[in-house]
Amino acid sequence: MLSTTIEKNQQARWLQLMQRIAEQRDREAFEQVVDEFGGRLLRFLLQRGASHDEAEELVQLCLLRVWQRAAQFNAGQGAFTAWLFRIARNLHIDQLRRHRHEVRGEPDECASGETPDGLVTDQRLQEQVRQELSRLPERQAQVVYMAFYQGKTHAEIATELEIPLGSVKSSLRLAFAKLRSSMEVAL
Repeated sequence: MLSTTIEKNQQARWLQLMQRIAEQRDREAFEQVVDEFGGRLLRFLLQRGASHDEAEELVQLCLLRVWQRAAQFNAGQGAFTAWLFRIARNLHIDQLRRHRHEVRGEPDECASGETPDGLVTDQRLQEQVRQELSRLPERQAQVVYMAFYQGKTHAEIATELEIPLGSVKSSLRLAFAKLRSSMEVAL
């Protein structure tokens, strides 16, 4: 319950920051977003395989998009952290596609976005993942959410939930085993 209340308060705070950025071009609000998420975005991109230089560049691009598109954030469609990390993920995917085309010497057709078929497949997969996450035991779902949607480290999760680090790791391991098994059956 306490973590749900904290999460709601955080979401309300981020929504206010985004409104200040969108409506007033408030640099102080933007700096708060940068301070809070810059390091988490960097870790996220490094975990996805970006080099340190690439990750730093992608973080800057991601934060620039936040500044430019703050008005597009819709709290009714999902959490701020999910929106933010989706931007970073998409920028990384675009970079990988550009690199793949450069290596092959092909034109950069895909860098601007995905095909409609790809978007539909991605949306279906996202919905399936959401459904499977809702079937997990509460602690496992909470740990997965914190790790992958909020970008928190295992140590941060352990501290916030006041549980041992080993419990965080075993919860993630069990959750992924269940998710893998149910997703394989569904596919």
